[in-house]
Amino acid sequence: MANIQRIQVLVVIIISLLIQIALLQAETIASYVHPNISTLKSIVWITNRLGDGSILNLHCKSLDDNLGLKIIARNKSWSFTFRLNIWGTTVLYCHFPWPPGHSTDFYIYDDIRDGVHGGIPCIY
Repeated sequence: MANIQRIQVLVVIIISLLIQIALLQAETIASYVHPNISTLKSIVWITNRLGDGSILNLHCKSLDDNLGLKIIARNKSWSFTFRLNIWGTTVLYCHFPWPPGHSTDFYIYDDIRDGVHGGIPCIY
C-alpha cells in the first residue's frame, strides 16, 4: 500500500514539473514572437481611388470572421482592426468584384508575409 502511495506522489511531482517546463517554454516563445502579442492590433484602411470614379465593392473575411460586403464611393474609405493570433497564422483576404464579370482576391494581411516572421509586424 505504501508503495502505491509513493508511486502516486512521484507521478504528481513529475506531472507538476512537466507543466512548469511547458509554461516556461510558452512564455519564452510568446516573448520571442512579440512582447505584446495579446494587445497588438493591426489596422486595414481601404480607400477607393479608382480613376474612373467607379464604386468599389469588396467583401473581406478571415477563417474566423466575415466582415461582409462593403461598398465604397469614390475617394471614400473603410477600415477595420483585428488582433493577430498567437500561432502566427492570421490571414485576411478581400474579394473585389468588377463588372462585367471580373473579380480578384487579394490577401490584405498574411502573417507569413506581413507579421513578426519578417522581424517587425505590419500594423498599418
